[in-house]
Amino acid sequence: MTTDQTIEGADPFLQRAIEYWLDSSNELGYQPLFCGWLSNAGYAVKHSSKHGPFEQGKDIIATDDSGLVHAFQLKGGDINLKRWRDEVKPEIDELIDIPVKHPGVDKSKPHVSYLVTNGTLDDTVRVQIVDLNESKWKATPLQVWTRGDLLNNFLTMANGIFPADAETYKQLTDLMFADSTSLPDIEQINSFFQKILNPNEKSPKEQRRRDIAAVMLYANLIVGPYRMKGNHVSVIRVATLLVSQIMLIVDRYNLEDQYWLESYEIIQRDILTTAEALELEIENDEFTKAFTSPLDRDTMPLRKHMALLYVFALKLAELITNDDSWKTIERPEMAARYKDCMSVWGEASFIPLIFLAFIAKKFSNDGKEQSYKVLASIVTYILALNGRKSKNPPGLLPPYYDADFAVKVAFGLLDEEMEEDYKYNSYYLKPIIETLARGGAKDVLVQNWQEISFMRFEQFVLPEDWRYYLWRSEDGDNETMLPKNQQSWKELVEMGQKIKGDKLPKTLKRFPIFVPFFLALFAHRLDSETLGFLDKITT
Repeated sequence: MTTDQTIEGADPFLQRAIEYWLDSSNELGYQPLFCGWLSNAGYAVKHSSKHGPFEQGKDIIATDDSGLVHAFQLKGGDINLKRWRDEVKPEIDELIDIPVKHPGVDKSKPHVSYLVTNGTLDDTVRVQIVDLNESKWKATPLQVWTRGDLLNNFLTMANGIFPADAETYKQLTDLMFADSTSLPDIEQINSFFQKILNPNEKSPKEQRRRDIAAVMLYANLIVGPYRMKGNHVSVIRVATLLVSQIMLIVDRYNLEDQYWLESYEIIQRDILTTAEALELEIENDEFTKAFTSPLDRDTMPLRKHMALLYVFALKLAELITNDDSWKTIERPEMAARYKDCMSVWGEASFIPLIFLAFIAKKFSNDGKEQSYKVLASIVTYILALNGRKSKNPPGLLPPYYDADFAVKVAFGLLDEEMEEDYKYNSYYLKPIIETLARGGAKDVLVQNWQEISFMRFEQFVLPEDWRYYLWRSEDGDNETMLPKNQQSWKELVEMGQKIKGDKLPKTLKRFPIFVPFFLALFAHRLDSETLGFLDKITT
């Protein structure tokens, strides 16, 4: 469904872009941005559902400045009389009749109920709602927002904020119409986000709030096609990048919570919900949906690896927040499902195993020992592929190279051949050794130390902690450390115990639930501090 009407005062390009995205979305697709609009309009979003069977008609619960409670039921597409009778009205009855149940809401007080759809209502449905509002629902009448209302609301988030230059317009359209079955171009999306957020310029705090609202809208336009294709991994990656760039602004300019916190919470809920959908999809039919073309059989190993990465990020996030859902990873059927999903192309590919090691510490059966076995296996991989006995040039790629780059290498799509040799180098070996030392896994290190002593420990040191959120930092120094030929165990333990993540950005430490997703995307930021922090909060 489209319209030829131009909303007065709206940028024509913006209107068409938002219309295209809105008409291509279902309720799950536009829900995060709708929450963003509510927050931007002054509502406090208390709850945003996963659209499960226990929501009692309330997909979103919010309060306004006066404390009045607003409950929203979201739908996608047009609502005709049959759909109204069979699907929508029973949910609206629950929406209106059942009190809002939320710790931050007084359930004895009435709430305002809304039916929201990105489609339209048939005249027969509209007449029925009017009749019910004058009779059965007279005390608490139903409010209705349709496509036009959503379009107007979303445009208010963007008008006057988006740069007017043609280059940026083109960048947005290129990102919106990218191949939604593959991984998104994070470098290009990062460049676009920075144009909206202006992290290198001082701005008034209210302008920062408006910039964050705008970038949420554009991120939703970009991920819309990925969401419609069920490409959960790509949605999570873009949302993670978005949070990281917001946190950059927060830590660099000491932005108070009132200007950004609710936006973060909305995006974080979307990350978790999308990761849960990924886990459920794999649980239902494993990876069969991923086959959409003959070429997929060649890329399937990396697709499985990316799924493994984000499911394990979800499990670690659940463990960090004391959500018992993490325990599904202990089920034998889950272990069997993900057994052959890992591919090794570079150090970044070890992130799922690192997540698993921290999760395994909590296993009911020899958790600590299982954790060390996982970390020891990574040490073995690194020494075999980058150590002095390696016969695999150029060795393991550094963590600055992700799965997308690995695909290009595998299919010969690079503009020029790689000439670097990464033998003897490792960014991950030192932090993993420190983690093993903190846990007292002496035997693992003793039996491998001779080969470890031939390695070079690499680390990129940033001058300010807010630069941690940058996709790439022009400032910083790459430091190389050489392990001792004869290493004192006591000294190694003491060195490991001093590292607890104190040097990490304060906002990242404040929200540890985000850390696994951050490291899944920013694999090049995994270092001694991040592993020290994860070790501390999972012990």
